[in-house]
Amino acid sequence: TDGVTHEGELSFKNTNDTNHNKAFGGRVGFVPIPPLEVGYSWETSRVGAHDTNFYHVNALLQGWDLSYVRDLDPIKGTVNLKAEQIWSHVDEADYGTSGGAFKNDRWARYVQLSYRPSQVDLPIIKNLEPVFRFDQIHHPSAAPTFVNHNRYTWGVDYWIRPNVVTKAAYEKDLQSEGGANNHTIILETAVGF
Repeated sequence: TDGVTHEGELSFKNTNDTNHNKAFGGRVGFVPIPPLEVGYSWETSRVGAHDTNFYHVNALLQGWDLSYVRDLDPIKGTVNLKAEQIWSHVDEADYGTSGGAFKNDRWARYVQLSYRPSQVDLPIIKNLEPVFRFDQIHHPSAAPTFVNHNRYTWGVDYWIRPNVVTKAAYEKDLQSEGGANNHTIILETAVGF
């Protein structure tokens, strides 16, 4: 284990049906003008396992998102703006921590802006895409994992083909409540099918 207490957190990797209940939700998108899409999403479910004290613990997740992508002739390229905020509410329960039951509301948000000079004639330049991203994660103050994050990421993508991109980025993670600040170099390649 990593030595971190995860009581009260949702595990999105756990796909086992431990309570014979199903998650239910959806997303609605709206396009007020062609380059802009705004969406609202939600999901609700029982998250506690059957035959445990957490069987009646429910979760509600809600979020909004925004996408704005536009080619702009004056700057000879494409601007891509993404933003999202999500909230999760998990019923108050005693998860076996020393603090007892706590209000289990969390939120996270991000905004990301990139620019690709897609109208420039030089292939090496037109395939570069500088990217900046800011994100925050907020945990409930009574949770055992009470460390909030403010992350800043600066990067550059290089588009080898329309469906193949190589990415390099530097991420600075500033943590609250005595958490360690992290500095990370990220290198990855993504292929779309």
